[in-house]
Amino acid sequence: RADPAHRAAYRRGLDRFDRSLVPLRREVAAIRARFGGAPVGYTEPVPGYLLAAAGLRVVTPPAFARAVEDGTEPSPQAVAGMQSLLTGRLVRVLLYNSQAVSPITQRMQAAARSAGIPVVGVRETEPAGVSFQEWQLGQARAIERALAG
Repeated sequence: RADPAHRAAYRRGLDRFDRSLVPLRREVAAIRARFGGAPVGYTEPVPGYLLAAAGLRVVTPPAFARAVEDGTEPSPQAVAGMQSLLTGRLVRVLLYNSQAVSPITQRMQAAARSAGIPVVGVRETEPAGVSFQEWQLGQARAIERALAG
């Protein structure tokens, strides 16, 4: 409405963008169909929207993820809750922010690996040289591979 003279150009751009999302939508739908409801954990909510779209159930203690996201040390109770998810093998995969690694996130990754839980790094910012769609598709595929074992 703001620029009716260029409406057709905007529509073409939107259509092109929508088509570029088809592979990502298919991948997310495949994860949902195959693994929907599966419990997963993360060290911070970087992949939250992707996990929700894929129908995966995040079981990370909110206090743990919030502290890591804020750059503070999680409480002993939050750490114990996260640790018990991993040692008890109550998650199918652990995701962590590969751009913000700390001693506590490294400790959780080690606990997951020790329990035989796949660990997947995700990014909070788009890498150089790839489109948003390629970036998200790559992360979705990595999550699916980890869930598939």
